[in-house]
Amino acid sequence: GGLTPRNLALGTSPVSLSEADLAPPLATRRAETIVGGVANAFGLIWSNFGLASLIGLPLSSNFSQETPAVLAHAIAVVVCGRRLLPRARAALRLRRADMNVLMVVAVIGAMAIGEWSEAGLVTWLFAIALQLEQWSLGRAREAISRMMDLTPRTVRVVDDRQGLVERSGESVGVYQQIELR
Repeated sequence: GGLTPRNLALGTSPVSLSEADLAPPLATRRAETIVGGVANAFGLIWSNFGLASLIGLPLSSNFSQETPAVLAHAIAVVVCGRRLLPRARAALRLRRADMNVLMVVAVIGAMAIGEWSEAGLVTWLFAIALQLEQWSLGRAREAISRMMDLTPRTVRVVDDRQGLVERSGESVGVYQQIELR
């Protein structure tokens, strides 16, 4: 049991997720976010400014003006949202409706009603939020690690029987009194 990077568990129902599903390298997440942003930008520019007619692209009956925009937004959904589905599935197994489940429902709903730009943009914005979260957690871990390096190797502990006793920093208990210099 317990909550670890490899085993997301509540109670006795563990759900295994790979390390890559939980926290891919920041460079990977950054690349996915950039690709999703570029795909969304292309889709928005294509559909809002009618690029097909501007560049003189002949439209056939098999090719709609919106097809490239829909494909671009679909690429953004796949690239930026590929980690959402395993996380949402894990949350559902635990009978929890977390933000991943809600995002998947929102994206599927947007695609179902034909709002591909909304699906792509929501997924991209969520990917940015996850990237910022991962970055801030990394900074917090680094700060805690630096703070732990400040722990003194030896400490003078006030002992009722022996007076001041020098001990290793790791052996000092939570409520023990120490001498500060």
